[in-house]
Amino acid sequence: MAIYTKSSPPQLPQPLRLPDIDPLAIAGLFGSIPAGPMEIVSDFNTALMGFTRCTDKTPNVADPGWPWGTVWTISSKGTGQTGRRHIPAVLEQGEVTYQLFYATNGSLYSRGGIWLTGWGKWTKRWSQA
Repeated sequence: MAIYTKSSPPQLPQPLRLPDIDPLAIAGLFGSIPAGPMEIVSDFNTALMGFTRCTDKTPNVADPGWPWGTVWTISSKGTGQTGRRHIPAVLEQGEVTYQLFYATNGSLYSRGGIWLTGWGKWTKRWSQA
């Protein structure tokens, strides 16, 4: 027995096609870790949002005697439309910031800042024994 229809069978829904994104084109943007070497921070008070590295004596580093390490900078103002924003020398109105600095000697430091008072003091959170 056969069944005859006047129309063809319904088409299956096609899966959504996502745009092709090159991960290397967005690496390091919007606070993410870069695909290549991290940028070098020139002043901790005006660091690039996200992850940067410190390779020499730098203004406002947590421990001037041991400046080598990686800093993670976050802000309530975000990274901006381009995904690359430096903290301004004078924090913007309403801005709240936070930094974590992991030194190559195993020490971890943190500090915060708010627009009314600027950056706070670095606090040593942990040190490798």
